[in-house]
Amino acid sequence: MDGIKVIYDYQRILLTQQLEIKGYKSKALRRIWIPKPGRDEKRPLGIPTIKDRAMQALVKSALEPYWELLFEGTSYGFRPRRSAHDQKSGFQAPSFSDSGGRLYIY
Repeated sequence: MDGIKVIYDYQRILLTQQLEIKGYKSKALRRIWIPKPGRDEKRPLGIPTIKDRAMQALVKSALEPYWELLFEGTSYGFRPRRSAHDQKSGFQAPSFSDSGGRLYIY
């Protein structure tokens, strides 16, 4: 959208100095259409500008630690450094056995 394909280190430094959250308005996304595999249909894809991506990362890095504290320790969906595989490896199904030695899992 902004026409920038490569950003150099000195440009990154300038970009970080220009970021200001107060009153920030993002630019319109560049909309392109990507073909779906095995079909004639296409799906939309919105590409933000580099400045918008940097602002998204800044806001994410500010909000993420706060929200991580509020989430349950047993919550694994869409969280940093956690996956469904982590949950599966630590899962213990609730169970009990009766006086006859039969094991019940529920």
